[in-house]
Amino acid sequence: MSKSKQQQWNEEHPDVIQKARAEYNKKRPIWSFRPTPENIEWLEEERWEDDNGKPESDATLLNRKLTKLRKLEQQGF
Repeated sequence: MSKSKQQQWNEEHPDVIQKARAEYNKKRPIWSFRPTPENIEWLEEERWEDDNGKPESDATLLNRKLTKLRKLEQQGF
């Protein structure tokens, strides 16, 4: 199968592709991910409220859960 003109251009200009990918990743970090619907439902059940009764942010929730998971793994669970 022959390569498309775009594929050929990409192979001839890897430095341009690498620079464009780096710029893209700055705007859309690699850490972005899409949890499964089951995990989203579970996380919503686990969400805490702050002192003002507002729900914690997604980032705060995920960091709190990941910290707990890391500690459990360090304990051998």
